[in-house]
Parts: sequence; structure tokens; C-alpha cells
Amino acid sequence: MLYVMGIITTALVCPDFPAFMILVYFFETYLDLRQRAALKLPTLPKTLVGVISQEKFEKSRAYSLDKRFVLYCN
Repeated sequence: MLYVMGIITTALVCPDFPAFMILVYFFETYLDLRQRAALKLPTLPKTLVGVISQEKFEKSRAYSLDKRFVLYCN
């Protein structure tokens, strides 16, 4: 418990910590937007042809889009 408190205290005192957290937030948001754009493509990527079926790809894509929609709504 003291170790965790030490980390929290160091993070709050360190002037670079908020900037780092903001940078991580923007990077993760960028990755989410890229993934969402990739999920909107209806065709199977060339690298996955022969690995999975079109039907399985469509089900996975639909599930991922629905899951992301629920996360944004909550």
C-alpha cells in the first residue's frame, strides 16, 4: 500500500505527469478512430483471405462495432 501511495505522490508532484497522461489519451483516441475506420470496411482484407471465412469476418466486425458503440454510449 505504501508503494502505491509513493507512486501516486510522485505522479502528482512530477510536472510532466499530466502532459504524459494527455499524450497517452490522444494516442489511444487516435488508435480507436483508426480501428473504427478499419471496422467500417465491409470487405475481407487480402491478408485474411483463406484464413477466415467472409461470414466469420462479418460477424466479428459487427460485434466489434456494436461493442464500441456500447462503450461510447455509457
